[in-house]
Amino acid sequence: MQKLALLISGCLTMSSIGLLYKSEAVNAAAYILGQKIGYAFIFHGLFLMFLFILEYCRFSIPKFFIWFFEGVNFLITFAVLTMDYHTLFYKSYTEIQMDGYVLLEKDYGILHTLAVALFLIYVLAIIVTVVIFMIKNIRRRSTYVLRLLISVLIPFAAYVIPKLTDSSDNIHVISLAIFSIIMIYLIYRNNLYDIDNIAAKFSIASMEEAFIVFDEKYRFQGCNSVAEELFPLFKNLDLDSDVREYDTSFVDYIDGKTDEYRSNDCIYKVSVRSLAEGYVVHGKVLKVEDVTLQRRYTDLLKERQAQIDKDLAMAKAIQTSALPLTTSVFSDVSHIETSSFMETAKEVGGDFYDYYMLNDHLAAFIIADVSGKGIPAAMFMMRAKTVIKSFAEENLPVNEVFNKANNQLCEGNDAGMFTTAWMGILDITTGKMTFANAGHNLPVILRADGTREYLSCKPGFVLAGMEDIKYTLEELQFAPGDRLYLYTDGVTEATDANDELYGEDRLLDILATTGQMSTEEALKAVKADVDKFVSEAEQFDDISMLIVGYLG
Repeated sequence: MQKLALLISGCLTMSSIGLLYKSEAVNAAAYILGQKIGYAFIFHGLFLMFLFILEYCRFSIPKFFIWFFEGVNFLITFAVLTMDYHTLFYKSYTEIQMDGYVLLEKDYGILHTLAVALFLIYVLAIIVTVVIFMIKNIRRRSTYVLRLLISVLIPFAAYVIPKLTDSSDNIHVISLAIFSIIMIYLIYRNNLYDIDNIAAKFSIASMEEAFIVFDEKYRFQGCNSVAEELFPLFKNLDLDSDVREYDTSFVDYIDGKTDEYRSNDCIYKVSVRSLAEGYVVHGKVLKVEDVTLQRRYTDLLKERQAQIDKDLAMAKAIQTSALPLTTSVFSDVSHIETSSFMETAKEVGGDFYDYYMLNDHLAAFIIADVSGKGIPAAMFMMRAKTVIKSFAEENLPVNEVFNKANNQLCEGNDAGMFTTAWMGILDITTGKMTFANAGHNLPVILRADGTREYLSCKPGFVLAGMEDIKYTLEELQFAPGDRLYLYTDGVTEATDANDELYGEDRLLDILATTGQMSTEEALKAVKADVDKFVSEAEQFDDISMLIVGYLG
């Protein structure tokens, strides 16, 4: 429509120039040239105006009808441009010299009669189209259409009045100039692009979505049929109407302050997009889409996730409650000092530690790391913890405990899970500890004299990895003041933002500073150092620590 309006304005301007040139002609040749320019453009301008009115009033006509009138237009244009070469437009004419200008006395030909008839047909067709539109939309404020009707009637009156009053052609020029100015104004008001085409394209691309267009001053510029069904307001709202006078809630939608609309238990998402050319914003398009099912599914997912979170929280509480407390296990034992810590990467984890008295002088300590994370690892962890403790309570050597636990954990292990583990049994009266390793990280022995080193022992094979594995029994002698630090790989394999590992050397360095600390303070110091190293990086593995201090 904007292109049509530009073409119409251009045709009217050229026609005005031709008629002005004709009115000031001082000889027949100049007079004929002015008529050629004026008549050639006026018919095309009126035809384009007819198409403009049809499109604006949302009427459509068959293409063959358009092609027919375009053919007639070009026939008359050809006759006008070849005027003075044949007798189809003027059979003959006589030059009459006036005071400062010239007139022609003409004998009209058949194409002149056709041209006049076509002129009247265009004007009457435009008037009928506008009247029908106004009758169909009688409840609308059709101010915009009235402007179009007035803009057509001005040149029509400017043609008829001079013919009836034998006035000067200057009236033609003035009326066409006014008409051109009106068209320029319409171009300015219609600068949001082709609203009807935009709505049509949007509705074709997505039939279930509503699209509404406003200009930069909240004036309604068009919508598709889906929008009219959803918002009946726009069925009776005239183009260019200020929506703030009818429904102020649309201001929040246009300004992007509100993005949800509810109607009849349905939920609609409202998104806004600017219509702009370069840095100039001409208006905005509201896209309204039904998201009722999506929201319902989202709500169901949220409810389900909330239930999962609740279940995981309960699982974590159960897992935590299964871990021993030093105050209850060794409350009556003065020979040792023990502290422990566990932090899971997810709600529940696969790490575990355990310690308990086997009799009045033997204390068992174990730390383990199950493969995997989350619920499966936690379930396997609980099974491994129970199995190991049941064999330990039979007063078996540590290696035999692992031998039997390994075979039992292999039974029914279709998921292929396994666990690393380190277990030691300390005679609190002598300071002698027997231990076995099942593929776990080497513990750190911290001597009372300040020396520290990783405890040398055979690595062994993981539990539940293969049946009939034999584990080695080894010994460690504690002196009063010695400590044993047990941990899972979540400590040494903690990574920072650059994927650098915390490592075994850093662990030895921080443990060297904990000699005068209590066991609880020592674990806090290690954890703080790991957190400082990792900084904002995500924790991917469970972290568990257990420290045993022998007091003698």
